[in-house]
Amino acid sequence: MKCFATRCVAAALGLMLAAGNAMGQSYGSPTLLPLPEEPAPLGDRANDGAAQYRTVQHQVQLVNDGDENENGNESTVAPVPTPPPDSSSPGDAPVDRADAGGCAEGSCPADGGCADSCCGDDWLANWCGPGCNSGWFGSVGGMVLTRDRADGFWTSFESNNNANQILNTEDAESDWRGGWMISFGKWFGGCDPCGDSCGPRCGIGVTYFSTSPFRGSSTVFANDPLNNEWVSSTIDMDDALGPIQFPDGNEVDDYFDNSLSHSLERRDYIQSVEINLLSQYWQPNAHCQVTWLGGVRWFRFDESLLYSAVAGASTPTGSNEAFMDFDCTNDLVGFQLGARCDWYLTERFSLFVTPKFGLYGNHIQTHNRVYNGDDSELYDFSQDTTGVSFLGEVDLGASWQFAQHWRGFIGYKAIAVTGVALSDNQIPHYLAAADEFQQINSSGSLVVHGGFAGLEFSY
Repeated sequence: MKCFATRCVAAALGLMLAAGNAMGQSYGSPTLLPLPEEPAPLGDRANDGAAQYRTVQHQVQLVNDGDENENGNESTVAPVPTPPPDSSSPGDAPVDRADAGGCAEGSCPADGGCADSCCGDDWLANWCGPGCNSGWFGSVGGMVLTRDRADGFWTSFESNNNANQILNTEDAESDWRGGWMISFGKWFGGCDPCGDSCGPRCGIGVTYFSTSPFRGSSTVFANDPLNNEWVSSTIDMDDALGPIQFPDGNEVDDYFDNSLSHSLERRDYIQSVEINLLSQYWQPNAHCQVTWLGGVRWFRFDESLLYSAVAGASTPTGSNEAFMDFDCTNDLVGFQLGARCDWYLTERFSLFVTPKFGLYGNHIQTHNRVYNGDDSELYDFSQDTTGVSFLGEVDLGASWQFAQHWRGFIGYKAIAVTGVALSDNQIPHYLAAADEFQQINSSGSLVVHGGFAGLEFSY
Protein backbone atom coordinates (compact mmCIF):
# COMPACT_ATOMS: atom_id res chain seq x y z
CA MET A 1 0.00 0.00 0.00
CA LYS A 2 2.79 2.42 0.84
CA CYS A 3 4.36 1.75 -2.54
CA PHE A 4 1.07 2.44 -4.36
CA ALA A 5 0.50 5.70 -2.47
CA THR A 6 4.04 6.80 -3.15
CA ARG A 7 3.56 6.22 -6.88
CA CYS A 8 0.31 8.26 -6.98
CA VAL A 9 1.94 11.25 -5.28
CA ALA A 10 4.86 11.14 -7.73
CA ALA A 11 2.49 11.12 -10.72
CA ALA A 12 0.55 14.11 -9.41
CA LEU A 13 3.75 16.11 -8.89
CA GLY A 14 4.83 15.24 -12.47
CA LEU A 15 1.57 16.61 -13.93
CA MET A 16 1.88 19.81 -11.93
CA LEU A 17 5.44 20.33 -13.13
CA ALA A 18 4.44 19.81 -16.78
CA ALA A 19 1.64 22.36 -16.45
CA GLY A 20 4.05 24.87 -14.99
CA ASN A 21 6.47 24.45 -17.87
CA ALA A 22 3.67 25.00 -20.37
CA MET A 23 2.68 28.24 -18.71
CA GLY A 24 6.29 29.31 -18.66
CA GLN A 25 6.49 28.95 -22.49
CA SER A 26 3.74 31.64 -22.82
CA TYR A 27 1.32 29.81 -25.30
CA GLY A 28 -2.06 31.56 -25.52
CA SER A 29 -5.30 29.78 -24.91
CA PRO A 30 -7.12 28.57 -28.07
CA THR A 31 -10.40 30.23 -29.10
CA LEU A 32 -13.48 29.12 -31.14
CA LEU A 33 -13.04 28.40 -34.85
CA PRO A 34 -14.09 31.40 -37.05
CA LEU A 35 -17.29 31.09 -39.12
CA PRO A 36 -16.70 30.45 -42.85
CA GLU A 37 -17.27 33.37 -45.17
CA GLU A 38 -20.38 33.25 -47.43
CA PRO A 39 -19.29 32.49 -51.02
CA ALA A 40 -20.05 35.08 -53.71
CA PRO A 41 -22.86 34.27 -56.22
CA LEU A 42 -21.56 32.05 -58.99
CA GLY A 43 -23.30 34.28 -61.59
CA ASP A 44 -21.01 37.19 -60.66
CA ARG A 45 -18.23 36.52 -63.14
CA ALA A 46 -16.23 39.54 -61.97
CA ASN A 47 -15.63 37.76 -58.59
CA ASP A 48 -14.85 34.32 -59.99
CA GLY A 49 -11.21 34.69 -58.98
CA ALA A 50 -12.02 35.56 -55.39
CA ALA A 51 -14.56 32.78 -55.11
CA GLN A 52 -11.81 30.23 -55.67
CA TYR A 53 -10.28 31.22 -52.32
CA ARG A 54 -13.48 31.37 -50.27
CA THR A 55 -13.13 28.00 -48.47
CA VAL A 56 -14.01 27.13 -44.91
CA GLN A 57 -11.09 27.54 -42.49
CA HIS A 58 -10.32 24.29 -40.70
CA GLN A 59 -7.29 25.46 -38.72
CA VAL A 60 -6.49 28.22 -36.29
CA GLN A 61 -3.28 30.19 -36.19
CA LEU A 62 -2.08 31.28 -32.82
CA VAL A 63 -0.46 34.69 -32.81
CA ASN A 64 2.29 35.14 -30.24
CA ASP A 65 2.91 38.70 -29.08
CA GLY A 66 6.17 38.45 -27.17
CA ASP A 67 5.92 41.79 -25.34
CA GLU A 68 2.41 41.16 -24.03
CA ASN A 69 3.19 37.55 -23.02
CA GLU A 70 6.07 38.73 -20.96
CA ASN A 71 3.57 40.88 -19.04
CA GLY A 72 1.20 37.96 -18.60
CA ASN A 73 -1.38 39.00 -21.24
CA GLU A 74 -3.24 36.40 -23.30
CA SER A 75 -2.35 35.83 -26.91
CA THR A 76 -4.90 36.47 -29.74
CA VAL A 77 -6.11 34.05 -32.41
CA ALA A 78 -6.67 35.17 -36.04
CA PRO A 79 -7.78 33.29 -39.19
CA VAL A 80 -5.58 33.11 -42.25
CA PRO A 81 -6.39 36.26 -44.35
CA THR A 82 -8.43 35.79 -47.51
CA PRO A 83 -6.32 36.38 -50.63
CA PRO A 84 -7.32 39.42 -52.71
CA PRO A 85 -9.52 38.93 -55.82
CA ASP A 86 -7.64 37.64 -58.83
CA SER A 87 -7.34 40.31 -61.51
CA SER A 88 -6.96 37.82 -64.31
CA SER A 89 -6.82 39.15 -67.83
CA PRO A 90 -9.65 38.68 -70.36
CA GLY A 91 -7.47 36.21 -72.18
CA ASP A 92 -7.59 33.66 -69.35
CA ALA A 93 -9.49 30.43 -69.89
CA PRO A 94 -13.28 30.87 -69.56
CA VAL A 95 -15.22 29.41 -66.69
CA ASP A 96 -16.71 26.01 -67.43
CA ARG A 97 -20.44 25.97 -68.16
CA ALA A 98 -21.03 23.78 -65.14
CA ASP A 99 -19.64 26.59 -62.97
CA ALA A 100 -21.62 29.35 -64.69
CA GLY A 101 -24.68 29.30 -62.49
CA GLY A 102 -27.96 29.84 -64.30
CA CYS A 103 -26.46 29.23 -67.71
CA ALA A 104 -25.86 25.59 -66.85
CA GLU A 105 -29.59 25.25 -66.28
CA GLY A 106 -30.60 26.97 -69.55
CA SER A 107 -31.64 30.32 -68.07
CA CYS A 108 -30.40 33.74 -69.07
CA PRO A 109 -28.01 35.76 -66.91
CA ALA A 110 -29.23 38.90 -65.22
CA ASP A 111 -27.84 41.15 -67.95
CA GLY A 112 -29.94 39.42 -70.60
CA GLY A 113 -27.03 38.21 -72.73
CA CYS A 114 -24.85 35.13 -72.89
CA ALA A 115 -21.10 35.01 -72.94
CA ASP A 116 -19.23 32.54 -75.11
CA SER A 117 -18.22 30.57 -72.01
CA CYS A 118 -21.88 30.10 -71.19
CA CYS A 119 -23.23 29.29 -74.65
CA GLY A 120 -20.14 28.30 -76.58
CA ASP A 121 -21.74 25.04 -77.73
CA ASP A 122 -24.66 26.81 -79.43
CA TRP A 123 -23.64 28.36 -82.73
CA LEU A 124 -26.56 30.78 -82.64
CA ALA A 125 -26.09 31.74 -78.99
CA ASN A 126 -24.57 35.13 -79.75
CA TRP A 127 -27.10 35.87 -82.49
CA CYS A 128 -30.13 34.68 -80.54
CA GLY A 129 -28.98 35.96 -77.19
CA PRO A 130 -30.47 39.42 -77.78
CA GLY A 131 -33.86 37.72 -77.90
CA CYS A 132 -33.73 37.65 -74.11
CA ASN A 133 -33.81 41.44 -74.28
CA SER A 134 -36.16 43.45 -76.51
CA GLY A 135 -36.20 41.03 -79.47
CA TRP A 136 -36.01 43.80 -82.09
CA PHE A 137 -34.21 43.08 -85.35
CA GLY A 138 -33.69 44.75 -88.72
CA SER A 139 -31.43 45.30 -91.70
CA VAL A 140 -30.35 47.92 -94.22
CA GLY A 141 -28.74 47.28 -97.56
CA GLY A 142 -28.21 48.19 -101.16
CA MET A 143 -29.06 46.43 -104.43
CA VAL A 144 -28.01 46.49 -108.06
CA LEU A 145 -30.81 45.08 -110.24
CA THR A 146 -32.01 44.86 -113.80
CA ARG A 147 -34.90 43.19 -115.63
CA ASP A 148 -35.01 40.59 -118.36
CA ARG A 149 -35.44 41.55 -121.99
CA ALA A 150 -38.94 42.67 -122.86
CA ASP A 151 -41.32 40.86 -125.19
CA GLY A 152 -40.11 41.93 -128.62
CA PHE A 153 -42.16 43.97 -131.09
CA TRP A 154 -40.65 44.99 -134.43
CA THR A 155 -41.33 48.69 -134.92
CA SER A 156 -39.14 49.69 -137.88
CA PHE A 157 -37.72 48.45 -141.16
CA GLU A 158 -35.62 49.83 -143.98
CA SER A 159 -37.73 51.67 -146.58
CA ASN A 160 -38.00 49.80 -149.90
CA ASN A 161 -36.58 46.71 -148.18
CA ASN A 162 -39.35 45.42 -145.94
CA ALA A 163 -37.51 42.24 -145.00
CA ASN A 164 -34.77 44.25 -143.34
CA GLN A 165 -36.31 44.95 -139.94
CA ILE A 166 -33.93 47.14 -138.01
CA LEU A 167 -35.54 48.15 -134.68
CA ASN A 168 -37.19 46.01 -132.00
CA THR A 169 -38.46 47.01 -128.56
CA GLU A 170 -35.97 44.50 -127.12
CA ASP A 171 -33.22 46.81 -128.36
CA ALA A 172 -34.23 49.33 -125.71
CA GLU A 173 -32.91 46.98 -123.05
CA SER A 174 -33.06 48.06 -119.42
CA ASP A 175 -29.75 48.83 -117.76
CA TRP A 176 -28.56 48.02 -114.24
CA ARG A 177 -29.74 50.37 -111.52
CA GLY A 178 -29.03 50.77 -107.84
CA GLY A 179 -31.65 50.49 -105.13
CA TRP A 180 -32.02 50.12 -101.39
CA MET A 181 -33.88 47.94 -98.94
CA ILE A 182 -34.81 48.11 -95.28
CA SER A 183 -36.47 45.68 -92.89
CA PHE A 184 -37.39 45.59 -89.21
CA GLY A 185 -39.41 43.43 -86.85
CA LYS A 186 -39.73 41.89 -83.42
CA TRP A 187 -39.54 38.44 -81.88
CA PHE A 188 -41.93 37.40 -79.14
CA GLY A 189 -40.61 34.91 -76.58
CA GLY A 190 -39.24 31.46 -77.23
CA CYS A 191 -35.57 32.41 -77.09
CA ASP A 192 -33.41 30.33 -74.74
CA PRO A 193 -29.84 31.11 -75.84
CA CYS A 194 -28.28 29.50 -72.77
CA GLY A 195 -30.10 26.21 -73.23
CA ASP A 196 -31.21 24.99 -76.63
CA SER A 197 -30.53 28.27 -78.40
CA CYS A 198 -33.43 29.66 -80.44
CA GLY A 199 -36.61 27.86 -80.94
CA PRO A 200 -39.30 27.86 -81.45
CA ARG A 201 -40.22 31.53 -81.40
CA CYS A 202 -42.63 33.76 -83.29
CA GLY A 203 -42.37 37.29 -84.61
CA ILE A 204 -43.43 39.82 -87.20
CA GLY A 205 -41.33 41.53 -89.87
CA VAL A 206 -41.70 44.31 -92.44
CA THR A 207 -39.57 44.64 -95.59
CA TYR A 208 -39.42 47.42 -98.20
CA PHE A 209 -37.23 47.81 -101.25
CA SER A 210 -37.12 50.02 -104.32
CA THR A 211 -34.77 50.87 -107.16
CA SER A 212 -33.95 53.82 -109.30
CA PRO A 213 -35.84 53.62 -112.62
CA PHE A 214 -34.35 51.20 -115.13
CA ARG A 215 -33.70 52.92 -118.43
CA GLY A 216 -32.97 51.76 -121.95
CA SER A 217 -32.95 53.34 -125.39
CA SER A 218 -32.15 52.60 -129.01
CA THR A 219 -32.13 54.68 -132.21
CA VAL A 220 -31.78 53.81 -135.88
CA PHE A 221 -31.07 56.27 -138.71
CA ALA A 222 -31.78 56.37 -142.41
CA ASN A 223 -28.99 54.55 -144.18
CA ASP A 224 -28.88 56.60 -147.42
CA PRO A 225 -31.64 59.21 -147.85
CA LEU A 226 -30.27 60.24 -151.24
CA ASN A 227 -31.12 56.77 -152.55
CA ASN A 228 -34.47 56.62 -150.72
CA GLU A 229 -33.10 54.37 -148.00
CA TRP A 230 -35.18 55.72 -145.13
CA VAL A 231 -36.68 54.26 -141.98
CA SER A 232 -40.36 53.27 -141.95
CA SER A 233 -42.77 51.91 -139.32
CA THR A 234 -44.29 48.42 -139.31
CA ILE A 235 -47.57 49.90 -137.98
CA ASP A 236 -50.23 50.41 -140.65
CA MET A 237 -51.25 54.09 -140.48
CA ASP A 238 -54.05 54.15 -143.07
CA ASP A 239 -57.78 53.66 -142.76
CA ALA A 240 -60.53 53.18 -145.39
CA LEU A 241 -60.33 56.87 -146.30
CA GLY A 242 -56.56 57.03 -146.66
CA PRO A 243 -53.76 58.21 -144.36
CA ILE A 244 -54.81 58.97 -140.79
CA GLN A 245 -54.31 62.60 -139.77
CA PHE A 246 -53.62 64.47 -136.55
CA PRO A 247 -56.20 67.13 -135.58
CA ASP A 248 -53.84 69.78 -136.96
CA GLY A 249 -54.08 68.20 -140.42
CA ASN A 250 -50.64 66.56 -140.57
CA GLU A 251 -50.61 62.94 -141.62
CA VAL A 252 -49.19 60.47 -139.12
CA ASP A 253 -47.23 58.54 -141.74
CA ASP A 254 -45.45 61.75 -142.74
CA TYR A 255 -43.58 61.36 -139.48
CA PHE A 256 -43.20 57.56 -139.16
CA ASP A 257 -42.71 56.50 -142.78
CA ASN A 258 -39.65 57.48 -144.82
CA SER A 259 -38.20 59.01 -141.66
CA LEU A 260 -34.74 60.25 -140.83
CA SER A 261 -34.74 58.22 -137.60
CA HIS A 262 -36.80 56.10 -135.21
CA SER A 263 -36.15 55.91 -131.46
CA LEU A 264 -37.32 53.82 -128.48
CA GLU A 265 -36.97 54.93 -124.84
CA ARG A 266 -37.87 52.71 -121.92
CA ARG A 267 -38.36 53.48 -118.24
CA ASP A 268 -39.14 50.77 -115.62
CA TYR A 269 -39.67 51.20 -111.90
CA ILE A 270 -40.34 48.66 -109.12
CA GLN A 271 -41.36 48.88 -105.46
CA SER A 272 -42.24 46.23 -102.89
CA VAL A 273 -43.63 46.15 -99.34
CA GLU A 274 -44.32 42.96 -97.40
CA ILE A 275 -45.52 42.21 -93.87
CA ASN A 276 -44.92 38.66 -92.65
CA LEU A 277 -45.65 36.59 -89.58
CA LEU A 278 -42.57 34.54 -88.64
CA SER A 279 -42.02 31.21 -86.92
CA GLN A 280 -38.42 30.19 -86.28
CA TYR A 281 -36.83 26.86 -85.38
CA TRP A 282 -33.25 25.84 -84.67
CA GLN A 283 -31.89 22.39 -85.53
CA PRO A 284 -28.68 22.13 -83.43
CA ASN A 285 -27.57 18.75 -84.81
CA ALA A 286 -27.81 19.98 -88.40
CA HIS A 287 -26.52 23.49 -87.61
CA CYS A 288 -29.58 24.74 -89.44
CA GLN A 289 -32.08 27.47 -88.60
CA VAL A 290 -35.44 27.58 -90.40
CA THR A 291 -37.76 30.59 -90.35
CA TRP A 292 -41.22 30.06 -91.85
CA LEU A 293 -43.02 33.14 -93.08
CA GLY A 294 -46.43 34.08 -94.37
CA GLY A 295 -48.12 37.40 -94.95
CA VAL A 296 -49.30 40.05 -97.36
CA ARG A 297 -47.33 41.86 -100.04
CA TRP A 298 -47.72 44.81 -102.39
CA PHE A 299 -45.56 44.81 -105.50
CA ARG A 300 -45.60 47.54 -108.15
CA PHE A 301 -44.15 47.42 -111.65
CA ASP A 302 -44.46 50.69 -113.58
CA GLU A 303 -43.29 50.87 -117.18
CA SER A 304 -43.37 53.40 -120.02
CA LEU A 305 -42.23 53.00 -123.61
CA LEU A 306 -41.90 55.97 -125.98
CA TYR A 307 -41.73 55.34 -129.73
CA SER A 308 -40.77 58.45 -131.76
CA ALA A 309 -39.94 59.37 -135.35
CA VAL A 310 -38.34 62.35 -137.11
CA ALA A 311 -39.88 63.21 -140.47
CA GLY A 312 -37.61 62.83 -143.47
CA ALA A 313 -38.93 62.55 -147.02
CA SER A 314 -42.11 64.49 -146.19
CA THR A 315 -42.07 67.82 -144.42
CA PRO A 316 -45.11 68.30 -142.18
CA THR A 317 -45.95 71.79 -141.02
CA GLY A 318 -44.94 72.69 -137.50
CA SER A 319 -42.75 70.30 -135.53
CA ASN A 320 -41.09 67.51 -137.48
CA GLU A 321 -41.37 64.86 -134.70
CA ALA A 322 -44.22 62.57 -133.57
CA PHE A 323 -44.65 60.16 -130.63
CA MET A 324 -46.48 57.03 -129.47
CA ASP A 325 -46.43 56.66 -125.69
CA PHE A 326 -47.47 53.45 -123.88
CA ASP A 327 -47.62 53.50 -120.05
CA CYS A 328 -48.55 50.54 -117.82
CA THR A 329 -48.83 50.27 -114.05
CA ASN A 330 -49.26 46.91 -112.29
CA ASP A 331 -50.20 46.97 -108.60
CA LEU A 332 -50.08 43.42 -107.19
CA VAL A 333 -51.61 42.79 -103.76
CA GLY A 334 -51.91 39.30 -102.31
CA PHE A 335 -50.73 36.60 -99.92
CA GLN A 336 -47.41 34.80 -99.90
CA LEU A 337 -45.77 31.87 -98.13
CA GLY A 338 -42.10 31.17 -97.80
CA ALA A 339 -39.16 30.32 -95.59
CA ARG A 340 -35.58 31.22 -94.84
CA CYS A 341 -33.05 28.50 -94.15
CA ASP A 342 -29.65 29.37 -92.64
CA TRP A 343 -27.03 26.64 -92.77
CA TYR A 344 -24.10 27.41 -90.45
CA LEU A 345 -20.76 26.25 -91.82
CA THR A 346 -18.95 27.71 -88.80
CA GLU A 347 -20.08 29.53 -85.69
CA ARG A 348 -20.10 32.85 -87.55
CA PHE A 349 -20.36 32.02 -91.26
CA SER A 350 -23.58 30.72 -92.84
CA LEU A 351 -25.29 30.26 -96.19
CA PHE A 352 -28.96 31.09 -96.63
CA VAL A 353 -31.79 30.62 -99.11
CA THR A 354 -35.17 32.40 -98.96
CA PRO A 355 -37.86 31.18 -101.38
CA LYS A 356 -41.26 32.93 -101.45
CA PHE A 357 -44.34 32.38 -103.59
CA GLY A 358 -47.73 34.07 -103.69
CA LEU A 359 -51.03 34.55 -105.51
CA TYR A 360 -51.97 38.16 -106.22
CA GLY A 361 -54.73 40.31 -107.54
CA ASN A 362 -53.30 42.70 -110.12
CA HIS A 363 -54.88 46.12 -110.63
CA ILE A 364 -53.66 47.28 -114.04
CA GLN A 365 -53.80 50.81 -115.42
CA THR A 366 -52.70 51.85 -118.90
CA HIS A 367 -52.37 55.23 -120.60
CA ASN A 368 -51.77 55.27 -124.36
CA ARG A 369 -51.21 58.40 -126.46
CA VAL A 370 -50.37 59.34 -130.06
CA TYR A 371 -49.33 62.99 -130.57
CA ASN A 372 -46.90 65.20 -132.44
CA GLY A 373 -44.42 67.90 -131.47
CA ASP A 374 -47.15 70.56 -131.63
CA ASP A 375 -49.12 68.67 -128.92
CA SER A 376 -51.78 67.75 -131.41
CA GLU A 377 -53.19 64.45 -130.07
CA LEU A 378 -54.69 61.72 -132.16
CA TYR A 379 -55.36 59.28 -129.26
CA ASP A 380 -55.33 59.70 -125.48
CA PHE A 381 -56.86 56.65 -123.78
CA SER A 382 -56.72 55.62 -120.12
CA GLN A 383 -58.20 52.35 -118.90
CA ASP A 384 -57.85 49.89 -116.02
CA THR A 385 -58.72 46.30 -115.22
CA THR A 386 -58.06 43.59 -112.62
CA GLY A 387 -56.36 40.27 -113.19
CA VAL A 388 -54.60 37.44 -111.39
CA SER A 389 -50.82 37.23 -111.14
CA PHE A 390 -48.29 34.88 -109.61
CA LEU A 391 -45.10 36.15 -108.01
CA GLY A 392 -42.14 34.09 -106.89
CA GLU A 393 -38.92 35.31 -105.32
CA VAL A 394 -35.73 33.62 -104.16
CA ASP A 395 -32.68 35.02 -102.36
CA LEU A 396 -29.38 33.14 -102.22
CA GLY A 397 -26.49 34.40 -100.14
CA ALA A 398 -24.04 34.21 -97.28
CA SER A 399 -23.79 35.99 -93.95
CA TRP A 400 -20.94 36.62 -91.52
CA GLN A 401 -21.55 37.48 -87.88
CA PHE A 402 -18.72 39.82 -86.91
CA ALA A 403 -20.19 40.97 -83.56
CA GLN A 404 -22.75 39.71 -81.07
CA HIS A 405 -25.52 41.96 -82.41
CA TRP A 406 -24.36 42.47 -86.02
CA ARG A 407 -23.75 40.47 -89.15
CA GLY A 408 -23.11 41.32 -92.77
CA PHE A 409 -24.73 39.62 -95.74
CA ILE A 410 -24.35 39.43 -99.51
CA GLY A 411 -26.43 37.58 -102.06
CA TYR A 412 -28.38 37.30 -105.29
CA LYS A 413 -32.10 38.05 -105.75
CA ALA A 414 -34.48 36.95 -108.50
CA ILE A 415 -38.18 37.89 -108.81
CA ALA A 416 -40.48 36.37 -111.45
CA VAL A 417 -44.01 37.70 -112.12
CA THR A 418 -46.67 36.46 -114.52
CA GLY A 419 -49.93 38.03 -115.66
CA VAL A 420 -48.62 41.59 -115.98
CA ALA A 421 -49.23 44.30 -118.56
CA LEU A 422 -46.06 45.33 -120.40
CA SER A 423 -45.77 48.40 -122.58
CA ASP A 424 -44.40 46.38 -125.49
CA ASN A 425 -47.62 44.34 -125.57
CA GLN A 426 -49.84 47.43 -125.90
CA ILE A 427 -48.50 48.55 -129.32
CA PRO A 428 -51.19 48.02 -132.00
CA HIS A 429 -50.58 46.67 -135.47
CA TYR A 430 -53.13 49.01 -137.07
CA LEU A 431 -53.36 52.64 -136.11
CA ALA A 432 -56.92 52.74 -137.43
CA ALA A 433 -57.98 50.15 -134.81
CA ALA A 434 -58.58 52.66 -132.05
CA ASP A 435 -60.12 49.92 -129.90
CA GLU A 436 -56.67 48.31 -129.69
CA PHE A 437 -55.47 51.37 -127.83
CA GLN A 438 -58.29 50.83 -125.34
CA GLN A 439 -57.64 47.14 -124.69
CA ILE A 440 -55.24 45.90 -122.02
CA ASN A 441 -52.99 42.99 -122.80
CA SER A 442 -51.96 41.44 -119.45
CA SER A 443 -50.36 38.24 -120.69
CA GLY A 444 -46.80 39.41 -120.13
CA SER A 445 -44.17 38.10 -117.73
CA LEU A 446 -41.34 39.82 -115.91
CA VAL A 447 -38.07 38.79 -114.30
CA VAL A 448 -36.07 41.18 -112.08
CA HIS A 449 -32.71 40.03 -110.73
CA GLY A 450 -29.41 41.22 -109.33
CA GLY A 451 -27.13 41.40 -106.32
CA PHE A 452 -27.57 42.86 -102.84
CA ALA A 453 -25.51 43.40 -99.68
CA GLY A 454 -26.02 45.00 -96.29
CA LEU A 455 -25.94 44.81 -92.52
CA GLU A 456 -28.32 43.06 -90.14
CA PHE A 457 -28.75 43.71 -86.42
CA SER A 458 -30.57 42.08 -83.51
CA TYR A 459 -31.08 43.52 -80.02
